Amino acid sequence: MTWAYGLIGLALGYFWPVFWTVRVRAGQGSGDLNVSVTAMLIRARLSAAAGGPGGPVLVVELRLLHVIPVRKNLSASLARALAGAGPPRGEALWGIITALGKGAQGGRQAWAVFRPARRFLLPRLRVDHLSLKSRLGLGDAAATALAYGWAWVALGPALGYAWHRLAFARPPEIRLEPVCNRRALELDFRLAVRHRQGDGWIAFILSGWEWARLRLTTWPRRRRSAGRGVASGG
Repeated sequence: MTWAYGLIGLALGYFWPVFWTVRVRAGQGSGDLNVSVTAMLIRARLSAAAGGPGGPVLVVELRLLHVIPVRKNLSASLARALAGAGPPRGEALWGIITALGKGAQGGRQAWAVFRPARRFLLPRLRVDHLSLKSRLGLGDAAATALAYGWAWVALGPALGYAWHRLAFARPPEIRLEPVCNRRALELDFRLAVRHRQGDGWIAFILSGWEWARLRLTTWPRRRRSAGRGVASGG
């Protein structure tokens, strides 16, 4: 009977839903971000805010077995990092540019690593809720109308792609409101998706396999680059 219980547990773990929620709000010089994930044994949440009277806020919360709380407040560290950054000049500016370049390169590599996982997981996602509410004003009616049109030009294809690739429980709620008599920028974005926990496991395995494959295929080039560096240094 042990194997039967094991199969039941494996099936339960595979088909157990994982819920992801994202909310982004911005307006009147402040904004906040909340991301949460709820799985079979854990629940995690990240909260960030900026522009408020208390300064920047960054909090990470984790609940193991949904009852054991682990909370880390990183607001003080974030505030010190932002305060110590100062205006970028000279070598600091070059360092920021270099870091951005490396970050972009790392982003391209991550995009390539997660390509098989995306192809596997996207058709298996279920969108429970997607809404976007925004008020936009540039202080001029003509400029506001032009920006309003360009916003729909960008949103239209994105929504069409999402509607074609993902399974929606209900149609998205999109509301853009132009403000013609003053400057305004307000945003409220909400997203709630779910997938089977086992599909997440498979996506993770696919990403690991793709990472190993890319490392093996680029190893000769990395070795030649390292050899040229040693030769030039010598």
